[in-house]
Amino acid sequence: MGANSYGLCVGNEAVGTVEPDSEGEALLGMDLVRLALERATTAREGVEVITSLLEAHGQGGGCAEGDDWTYHNAFLLADRTEAWVLETAGEWWAAEVITTGARHISNGLSIRGDPSARGGLVRPGLLDHARARGYWRGDAAFDWASCFGSGGVCAELPKSQREAAGARLLAAKVGSFAPPHMMEILRDEKSGICMTGAFRSTGSQVSRLPKAGPCHHWLTGTADPNDAVFKLVGTAADGGFVCAEETRAVPNPSGTNPSTPLFAAHDAAIRRLRTPRGEYDRDLLRGIEKA
Repeated sequence: MGANSYGLCVGNEAVGTVEPDSEGEALLGMDLVRLALERATTAREGVEVITSLLEAHGQGGGCAEGDDWTYHNAFLLADRTEAWVLETAGEWWAAEVITTGARHISNGLSIRGDPSARGGLVRPGLLDHARARGYWRGDAAFDWASCFGSGGVCAELPKSQREAAGARLLAAKVGSFAPPHMMEILRDEKSGICMTGAFRSTGSQVSRLPKAGPCHHWLTGTADPNDAVFKLVGTAADGGFVCAEETRAVPNPSGTNPSTPLFAAHDAAIRRLRTPRGEYDRDLLRGIEKA
């Protein structure tokens, strides 16, 4: 997940689909996030960047170091005026535009029907491909999620339970939503939104994107938002970001991707404080964050 100086935010998640992975080298969902933030200024442009790269290069490859685990991706893209949900299955995709209310995704395809019938987009030839592969017979209305969705990657809780909780928690604040509300939702462990098992919430981001003026972004930069502090990232005069040196990722010649010093130090501290002799005060972290 991330943001750029134009006020565009992009994040991705893993989804299971009926389409096969690309053979050979391909782009990770995280590659597509970074490329969209590098090349796009709006959410709609971000959709175009990701889908054009997806069609040209495919997606796949190991998504964790030392592992050959692969998955397809769904994306959230938001700018100052609108948001898009972009979901993919191999080199095929559908995108839904969001202009009011709240919207979320939860490790599964969620776009229902044909989004192009309501202002969204699909890859040209999508319905023909679905029919040819036997995903859709054409005797009922086309539905992206039911035709292309399959499986999931979150074993701790049923996807539907977490998805329903996200909808409920977001809807309760529509009309009065503020960054602290989003931080609270991202810390909800009971629903599985905050993941603490085999799959752990590795980092969390909350952004406020006004129609005019500076955008604000709060990032943990560390794992498990319940054990972390959301830190405000400053904005420089030229629109770029002011980043503390200890949070910068440093390229590694070995090809591995080590934790930043901040991530590693925070993880070590939390492990130490959780021992029987440790003194762990979560309320103290919340006080620092609020200040």
